[in-house]
Amino acid sequence: MTNFTNANPSPFWNIAAIKSVVIEAFSGIAAQAVVIPKTVTAITGNPFADSAVSTVYGYPGTAAQTYANTYGKTFVPLSDAYLAKLQTII
Repeated sequence: MTNFTNANPSPFWNIAAIKSVVIEAFSGIAAQAVVIPKTVTAITGNPFADSAVSTVYGYPGTAAQTYANTYGKTFVPLSDAYLAKLQTII
């Protein structure tokens, strides 16, 4: 896990080097859906506990799909082509 210190005050100063992040900040959020990138290799616990999240967008066969299946969320499969098309709309 990447260790953040005073020398590197921003948690995203070198995001490419981050291999593992523990985030508990999503419990209780009002968002109804989340997009989990394919670079996320594991989701432990239930980071969206007590939240409105009911839909998980992610790549098939990844931690996103495992999370959705484990916690009874609707899983919507993504593809690189779908995301590229979506980016042209935004």
